Amino acid sequence: MTLFNRFVHKSTNLHPIIKFFICYRYLFFVLFAAGIWVDATVYNERSLIGIYSLAMVFLGLVFSNVIQGIFNSLLVTLCRYSFSPGGFPIEQLEIGIFQWLSYFAIWMAVSSLVKKYIEQKENLIRVTTAFAKALDSRDKYTAFHSSNVSRYSLKIAKEMGFSENFCNDLKLGALLHDIGKIGIPESILNKPSRLTKDEYDVIKTHPTIGYEMVKDLSFFEKNSVLDSILYHHEREDGSGYPEGLKKDEIPMVAKIIGVADSFDAMTSNRVYRNENSVEYAVNEIVKNKQKHYDSKVVDAFVRIIDREGINILD
Repeated sequence: MTLFNRFVHKSTNLHPIIKFFICYRYLFFVLFAAGIWVDATVYNERSLIGIYSLAMVFLGLVFSNVIQGIFNSLLVTLCRYSFSPGGFPIEQLEIGIFQWLSYFAIWMAVSSLVKKYIEQKENLIRVTTAFAKALDSRDKYTAFHSSNVSRYSLKIAKEMGFSENFCNDLKLGALLHDIGKIGIPESILNKPSRLTKDEYDVIKTHPTIGYEMVKDLSFFEKNSVLDSILYHHEREDGSGYPEGLKKDEIPMVAKIIGVADSFDAMTSNRVYRNENSVEYAVNEIVKNKQKHYDSKVVDAFVRIIDREGINILD
């Protein structure tokens, strides 16, 4: 499977336009045939160089293999001269070769840019996952917490019918929602007994710490990851932190992560607390619907629990 295909199947924050062209790449040939027909019949007295140059741009978006690039640029060159008023310049073959090299260069430039874009996205996912694993490893009682919260959050978002782009951003945000805990002393993070008020106040700084850590990353400025990190402990009645937001002031990604985060916390093992049952955790969340948690998010989560039951933990 090529890098293009592998990335499309993973569907991790790929730009929708590029994803469309990759998924429907063979539809291009239908459009290209239509362009040739226009060149040959409607504008048969003119050479529509722009159509063929644009064709190479589109081909660069959807085909990554060099052999494909050579073949496609050769095909476009032959079509361009076959329907041009002067025909193919056999007596000046170097002109045809230069034209082919020009089209191949267009394909190479566009294809290289797309490859770089895709590789950067894949690297971002790897780094994000590594951050989440490193964070979870600091707290032996909440191993896999970030991945669990991400998994539950995605289930809720899909149940609520949110778009694929929203879900992709939510996945990143959920994986990184607790990244600020890197700045919390391990003596507090791994304390086996309940926290004092002062210690809890330190814990409450982790959303702000996390936000400050990644706020200057341009990619995160374009999606909801920063909202996920900063606001996942805000509550509907304004009792949350760090800013005490209420109801519609809280971004939807943060509302979803808030429910998923609470559920995982209540169904995880701690030294000072036995593992709570799924039923207990769900009852607590339902009990605090509209007070701490958004009603629509809770209702969607309850529907998932009704279908999956304890299997949601797997």
